[in-house]
Amino acid sequence: MAAPASARDVVAIGNAIMDLVADVDDDFVARHGFERGRMILGCQPDALAVTAKLQAARQVAGGSAANTVVGVAALGGTGAFLGRCADDPMGRAFRDSLEAAGVAHPIDFGPPDPPTGRSIILVSPDHERSMMTFPGAAATLARNHLTPAHVTDGATLFIEGYLFYAECTAQAALAAAAWGDAHGSTVALSLSDPNCVEHNREQLLDLVRSRIDLLFANEEEVTGLYRTRDFREAAAAAAADVQIAFLTRGSAGAVVAHDGRVDAVPAAGVPGGIEDLTGAGDLFAAGTLFGLRRGLEPPQAARVGAVCAAEVIGHHGARPEADLQELVASAGLL
Repeated sequence: MAAPASARDVVAIGNAIMDLVADVDDDFVARHGFERGRMILGCQPDALAVTAKLQAARQVAGGSAANTVVGVAALGGTGAFLGRCADDPMGRAFRDSLEAAGVAHPIDFGPPDPPTGRSIILVSPDHERSMMTFPGAAATLARNHLTPAHVTDGATLFIEGYLFYAECTAQAALAAAAWGDAHGSTVALSLSDPNCVEHNREQLLDLVRSRIDLLFANEEEVTGLYRTRDFREAAAAAAADVQIAFLTRGSAGAVVAHDGRVDAVPAAGVPGGIEDLTGAGDLFAAGTLFGLRRGLEPPQAARVGAVCAAEVIGHHGARPEADLQELVASAGLL
């Protein structure tokens, strides 16, 4: 799709979330009502109650779409994030993290109540992550906070599936998709989480079929979207609905369905071993989107994504710590 030469590489719309990351055992995960390997929504009292029981939790700016656009910036790209946080310490820390990464954040702060959203991320001994998210101010992002100029500032619009949990943010996402599509931007969607797909399937499927050019999903998400247990069947269905489907399969790598063909992309190695799977999909999307913007073919772009995903799962937190440009260059990809 054509976009103005002056456009940013990616404009991402999603929930502005601060991550609270803690190492726990699986008993803690089950005892507090978390679903292992998935994200559940929590109310403010539940989120505060669990937070009070955590020891040595690390506070890291997060949010799926925000992680992706920060990854794009770390690769040398340009980006902006559309999301709402409160005018409170967490909200200011979130905005500071974007500014430090070189990512624009044009949406004004909301009032202190509801507070900035947070995601409690419990990391099990095998590095699986289970999440409880209290959206807080993130769920107040509305269509009237956005303008077409916000959306069309990017050659690619990247939409976070988590927005479809709340009607207010879902309408904002749908408006953004319509504006981006009409403008000629490439419109990309991440399905975000299996529970997200399960609860919002019809709306997500309609969006995929009407507005989406690039689809990002893992195996459980895409099979849930198309209601099949057969991954190949789901991949074929996705390929029929969008221009390119990037479908991740954990340690088995990814599948890229495009132009009537399916290419397998191996997972990249993690030299120091896996520490935390949080952010793997977000950084895979970042590398892939950046690679596409730099003219790589879809499978090669996905290899950039695999390198970025491998970096982020090698440490705690969903934002890159190593020099992604150096890692990608050393892999001979850009």
